[in-house]
Amino acid sequence: MVDHGEELPLVFESLDRVPPLRAIATDRDRAVARVANACWINFARTGDPAGGECPAWPRYGFRQDRLMRFDVTSAAQAVPGAPLLDAFVRDGALGQQ
Repeated sequence: MVDHGEELPLVFESLDRVPPLRAIATDRDRAVARVANACWINFARTGDPAGGECPAWPRYGFRQDRLMRFDVTSAAQAVPGAPLLDAFVRDGALGQQ
């Protein structure tokens, strides 16, 4: 898991354009960035991120508790801590009920 915004160099496949990242990015990092970027491009073009290098990406559903994990082998997986997050939503802490 990453903090909000930390995915941007992957999404825009720009690891080598950010000086601090350029110094530490590995070939594995670049491969993950290539797939993440391809998925975003697919989504922008078709509304579906899957296809080509991109794995099947289940459509979002409020109660499905799934996310995409980008790695050497990217795949959809269960959201870590989903029951706790569901409790926040159920109790209105996130502005939904």
